[in-house]
Amino acid sequence: MDFRLVYRGPLKSSGNDVPKDFQAKKEHKHDIRLKLHPQIKQLWNYPPFNSNYGQPNATPYHVQYLNPQHERGQHRVGNYKFVRLVRRDLKLTAELDILLLRREYPGPVLIQGGDLDNRLKTLLDALRVPKELQEIPENFNQKGDEDPLFCLLEDDDLITSIKLTSDTLLILPCRHQMSMF
Repeated sequence: MDFRLVYRGPLKSSGNDVPKDFQAKKEHKHDIRLKLHPQIKQLWNYPPFNSNYGQPNATPYHVQYLNPQHERGQHRVGNYKFVRLVRRDLKLTAELDILLLRREYPGPVLIQGGDLDNRLKTLLDALRVPKELQEIPENFNQKGDEDPLFCLLEDDDLITSIKLTSDTLLILPCRHQMSMF
C-alpha cells in the first residue's frame, strides 16, 4: 500500500538529549504526531483497512486487528491510547521515501537547525507511538478526535528502508509574498 503523508513545519535536530532540552524535544516530536494524526486516521477509511470491519459477516481478523476502536487495535502508554498502522501483529513493515524541502541550497549534510541525520531521527521518533510515558509531554490532554491518537508505526525497527531526498523550498513564506493586484 502506497500513500503520502505531508508535514509542513520545522523539523528540528534531535541532537544529544541534554536534560534541559528534553521537554522541548519531546513536545516537538509529539507536535509532529498531532499534525500527522488526521492523515493517518483518514487511511482507515480506505481498503484494506475498511474492508468488512464492523460488518455482520466480518472475520475475527478484521474485527480484532483492523478495527482501531478494538482493544487489540490499540496501544496504551499510561492512560493514553494510540492506534498504530504498521505493527508486528499484522506482520507489516514500512519503506519510507522522504522529501525534505528547506530554504537552503541542497547538498551539504550539515544544515541550519541541525544535521540531516539528527533531523531524520526526530521524524522517525515522531512517526512511531511513544514507547514510555516519559515521551509524552506533560501538557498533552488526549481528547475528542485525538482519542485514540493515530500514528504510523508501532516501532521504528519496522522500517525496512529509507530514501531521503533533500532539496530547496522555493515557495516564499506568505508574509513575504507580493500581491499581484
